[in-house]
Amino acid sequence: MRNLSFVTWFVLVISAGGCDIDVKSVRTGEQIPADLEGVWQGSWQSQQASLSGTLTLQLQEWDNKAVVSVATDNPCVEPHDYDLSLLPGRIELRDDGELVFAAVFGPGRTLTGTYVCHQDSGQWAAAWTEALPPIVDLSGTWLGSVAAAGFPVVALSLELVQSVRHGSIVLDGLLTLPEIPGVQVLLTGGAVFRQGGFDMLLATSPTSNPSLVLTGFGSTEPLRVDLGVINVINSQPPLPFTQGVWQVDWQGR
Repeated sequence: MRNLSFVTWFVLVISAGGCDIDVKSVRTGEQIPADLEGVWQGSWQSQQASLSGTLTLQLQEWDNKAVVSVATDNPCVEPHDYDLSLLPGRIELRDDGELVFAAVFGPGRTLTGTYVCHQDSGQWAAAWTEALPPIVDLSGTWLGSVAAAGFPVVALSLELVQSVRHGSIVLDGLLTLPEIPGVQVLLTGGAVFRQGGFDMLLATSPTSNPSLVLTGFGSTEPLRVDLGVINVINSQPPLPFTQGVWQVDWQGR
């Protein structure tokens, strides 16, 4: 699966095959209806073969934009650019204009529909199972420190801007280590929210110098990264550490 640090499209995870596809657009009305937000669990059944499997759909809204993820082992979902439409009472997934998945919203918070491609066709259905943790805006200034074995603790500054791009929560940032000359780099990544917290992954571009990857596990009340790991992929001249532990607290926007 593609590293979150280079997410520019909505990532659709295929749980069995291990591949991922891009949804190049997410079209909705003005808002996702409240009844549609949450986790939908279901299954699919082939009409042409003795095949069946599972499907999980997550729908949410942040900053008046759709945040969507899907996981399925359906053979019709291949590595392509897809268009996702959330229409009144209906959901559609299209591949180059051709309808692949479609369903209507029914009573009792259910989805029932069909899928079709050159490999297979059949039916699928899903039911709402639970609400999703709220998405919290991580934009702003974060201040903290980095600790590495054999190296003094140094200050860390992180400026983040959160947005939705084609259905994904994306973080763009600027990281500075004020006490180490020349360490001021741009980062891109994403965040996944859980009840009371979040997990984030940030990285520089492969050609950045230094080239860094940061993972962090944080809380939303208070807003802070309690535990993070920073890895130095490449640096010329070398940084005084190759891995460290970092923590930051949100200071405001």
